[in-house]
Amino acid sequence: MKDKIFYNGNIITMTGENDTVEAVLIRNGKIEKTGSLSDVKGCSSQAELVNLDGKTLMPSFVDGHSHFASIGKMEKTTVDLMDCKNFDEIVERIKAFIKKYNIPEGKVVSGRGYDHNELEEKTSPTKEILDMASSKHPIIVSHVSGHIGCVNTLALKLKGITRETQYKEGGVICHDEQGEVTGVLEEGAFFDMRALAEKPSKEEEKELILAGQEVYAKYGITTVQNGGAYAADTKLLTELAQEDKYKLDVVSYMMFAVTSKEEMEKYKEYQGKYVNHFKIGGYKLFMDGSPQCKTAWLSRPYEGEKEYCGYPILTDEQALSYIQRAIDENQQLLVHCNGDQASEQF
Repeated sequence: MKDKIFYNGNIITMTGENDTVEAVLIRNGKIEKTGSLSDVKGCSSQAELVNLDGKTLMPSFVDGHSHFASIGKMEKTTVDLMDCKNFDEIVERIKAFIKKYNIPEGKVVSGRGYDHNELEEKTSPTKEILDMASSKHPIIVSHVSGHIGCVNTLALKLKGITRETQYKEGGVICHDEQGEVTGVLEEGAFFDMRALAEKPSKEEEKELILAGQEVYAKYGITTVQNGGAYAADTKLLTELAQEDKYKLDVVSYMMFAVTSKEEMEKYKEYQGKYVNHFKIGGYKLFMDGSPQCKTAWLSRPYEGEKEYCGYPILTDEQALSYIQRAIDENQQLLVHCNGDQASEQF
């Protein structure tokens, strides 16, 4: 690998005072020398000179919280609803997606990114609204937080959800004043609904994961996190490592609620150290939901509510059991607790 000297740009070392330099020498993929251009040139007479033409060069970013395995899928296979201003735009965006890709009747259509706080209606679309986009495709639309979503009538029917259905723990099936299911689902109830979506083949899924890698890379993120991996995700991620497909460092955390000690031990070689840029960092545990959709657990009622404070996912006993197990297994534990009461519980 040939030495490279980068110069003629805004080179920021992030080392404190006087943290800009004229040039930087890269040798064998690592920073060897920073300083004046003449000093750096003196360390490598045969180096390739790279003129930055005034651009900024700085250390890359470390991702503190995201879901690496799903980024490519979100970018490539779902309807982007992030900038929709009202229900009409959501309906038209879904209709256009179905038409553009000629999606056959009966196949699930997924959307992502609406924010009820930014919609003119100030609430989530109901099943009736999504039926206007299509009554012949199951439609599953995720809120920007990922913690709630809404579905149409056909999706509810396929999942067997009726007005009598009650989600047992860690989630809510929403009803209107007459007791009818609205199509809005919270937390675990929504996560379960997403299982209706047709899974791509293993090779297609790998391609989508690697497409996600490119999204991180273009923003200068070189260490990425996969927060909350299920068994199938971990199998794919480790296979990509075995195939040496990563150019970024990927650290993944297993979804604690569904991962046994035996399942974790299957991937012992990836724990605590990178193998071909991939490692398993430990477990991910969820203790509440999202403040944007009022499922985060607070100590005081939300604005505009008399008593409603969100809700916990775990009892104290369940939480203590998980945390004790992580300690016993010597595993790092990432805990999702957005609300102050969930933080207090943790």
